[in-house]
Amino acid sequence: MTFKEYIAENDFNPSGFFGMGYNLTNLEGIEKYESVTSLDLSDNLLTDISPLTKLTKLENLNLKNNLIKDISPLAKLKNLRTLNLNKNPIENYFPLIELKSLEILNIECNIVGDLDFLAKMKSLKFLYVSSPFLEDISGLSELNNLKGLSISNTSNQFERYKEGNNCTTIMHLKSLLDFNYKKNIGYNMARAILKSNSLKSVNGLSIRTIRKKLKYGTNISILLQNI
Repeated sequence: MTFKEYIAENDFNPSGFFGMGYNLTNLEGIEKYESVTSLDLSDNLLTDISPLTKLTKLENLNLKNNLIKDISPLAKLKNLRTLNLNKNPIENYFPLIELKSLEILNIECNIVGDLDFLAKMKSLKFLYVSSPFLEDISGLSELNNLKGLSISNTSNQFERYKEGNNCTTIMHLKSLLDFNYKKNIGYNMARAILKSNSLKSVNGLSIRTIRKKLKYGTNISILLQNI
């Protein structure tokens, strides 16, 4: 179904469009709705998102579970605050550098090797990422507004990469409050968690509770893995 076909059968709400799960393949025609601020285009069959470039007032965009390889049109959407790109075969993430107002980004279940493209995204507050290819998160090291971070399904070398550099990055994130890490926690990551001056919870368990249980000999990896 194309966007024009969808509009012919349904009403369009100018304050927010919710076209998830309609097997949309083409967005031609959406560009005339320049005042829209929220779009949910998840669970479709989209490959070309260039018609979105005219929607410069967009603040919330959900493109989860599509077939998008090229996200360069997103660079025009300077007002985006929330972006979901979960489950897309994206080839290059660097167009995201232009999104200076972005606060929430989801790139779970994608092919991601490093997070260097996030290095200058100072406004980012919450990040969700999972990829069996993820090895390097040093790109997060200067994101002093990052409050929530979820990492899962990473490379087997993740904790050992460059002698524990990823763990050091976690430890020094100044504003990080909540950390979800869906992987067996090794020595380096356990050390980073316990030495962090900002963390309040890990995998939903408060740091205070973690420290208390460790005093009684509980293994931190087992403790957090079973949550």
